[in-house]
Amino acid sequence: MDDSITFARHLRSLSVEHHLVIIHNLPHGFLNFYNANNDSKQATDRIMSDLARRYDINGQFLLLKKKKTKRKKSLTIITNPIMNE
Repeated sequence: MDDSITFARHLRSLSVEHHLVIIHNLPHGFLNFYNANNDSKQATDRIMSDLARRYDINGQFLLLKKKKTKRKKSLTIITNPIMNE
């Protein structure tokens, strides 16, 4: 996180538009744990909404597709339209 703060300060000194969000009490890589707990989900939704607003993207950002299988519980597939362009 220190590197991110230092980089944000450097961008500010160069008058470069930037946005830094610090999420407390979640582990590094929490974006990978969307379905693990409500805190990760809320933080990820906030980040995705912010990105969509900044880049003028409309629609649902995390499309949850549940597969019907006879197997035991399967993981929910998460797609990200921002990264799939």
